[in-house]
Amino acid sequence: MSESYLEIQLDQQPIELCKLLKIADLVTGGGEAKIVISEGYVLLNGEVEYQKKKSIS
Repeated sequence: MSESYLEIQLDQQPIELCKLLKIADLVTGGGEAKIVISEGYVLLNGEVEYQKKKSIS
């Protein structure tokens, strides 16, 4: 099984995780972002992140 990672550099900090997924064009909208986060599909620094409004800096 192959894993892929996306590294994103932020010009403006902080940003909420669900908004970051939308900006990075990884989801089509906020609803989808909340679903993928709550179902454990998002890794942040190598660990599963469940907080939709997690502040990323």
